[in-house]
Amino acid sequence: TTRTLWFSSVWNILNSQVLRNIIQPLLAVTFTSIIVALTRSAFPGVQAGKSLVQMHSLLGGALSLLLVFRTNSAYNRFWEARQIWEKILNRCRDLGRFIHMYRAEAGEPRVARFVQLLCAYPECLRRHLCGQPRLDGVSTAAKQQLKLSKPILSALRRSKNRPLYVCKRLAAELRCIPEAAMFSSRERLMALKMINQLSDYIGACERLLQTPVPLNYARHTSRFLTLWCLTLPVSLVGSMGLLVVPVTVFVTWCLFGIQEIGLFIEHCALDDGRIFMDMLTDQVIIDVLEAVTPDDPPLDHMETSDSEEQNDDS
Repeated sequence: TTRTLWFSSVWNILNSQVLRNIIQPLLAVTFTSIIVALTRSAFPGVQAGKSLVQMHSLLGGALSLLLVFRTNSAYNRFWEARQIWEKILNRCRDLGRFIHMYRAEAGEPRVARFVQLLCAYPECLRRHLCGQPRLDGVSTAAKQQLKLSKPILSALRRSKNRPLYVCKRLAAELRCIPEAAMFSSRERLMALKMINQLSDYIGACERLLQTPVPLNYARHTSRFLTLWCLTLPVSLVGSMGLLVVPVTVFVTWCLFGIQEIGLFIEHCALDDGRIFMDMLTDQVIIDVLEAVTPDDPPLDHMETSDSEEQNDDS
């Protein structure tokens, strides 16, 4: 609620990550505003011209547009990454149900390898994007159940694009399933289409990771914001006096905080797995393992029980 959010935000303001990241420009502006205020007190006749005040008024709108555009573009990037991983979760669920439906045609050893590769896909993709493994994850029992064989694991470690290699192995396992009355080319092509979609998601994530906001845009915005905040006390000291110090500190905290939030949103999408990739990786493993678990009671037993009940009623 608003009450709890307001209380926790005010209570933890000194522990704010945004405040810690902007402390350097905040201290610089504070020091500058103190010097300007003391100079004004020592020399009352010295004051800034109206042109400087007008400059801040004119450039304030442009600065606001730069900050808002940066934050919106960063959030759109974050949301697109989240949608890609939602599709990854859905395709892995679909493939888990698919291999469970045709486990008799595929055979238990191939089903086990397929499930191991399918559960390894999101973890490989996360490491491919973040560049480092997870420190924690699923339970030890699940890790033992999903442990890949040594030949596949060795080939996976040699691969330069591990999630793409997992897709390759998934397609190879699917190709080796023999033709049967219940498993024809139609089912094989349907599953291959879903595996190709997993391959497409790798390229989509790489595109987002390799296409950040241009560095020149970020640097120009930071320089613009720094100069605007540093010269703000000179414009306000004539009308505010010593109050210019807390006012400029507050304005600097607001504007640099908005910039820092935009930077955080931009880099947390696919650079930090703790935001949503770790959670979705665990969810893929849980859902796939549940999808391939044999039904209890079996479906054929339920159909037999239903037919017996219908005969009893008749």
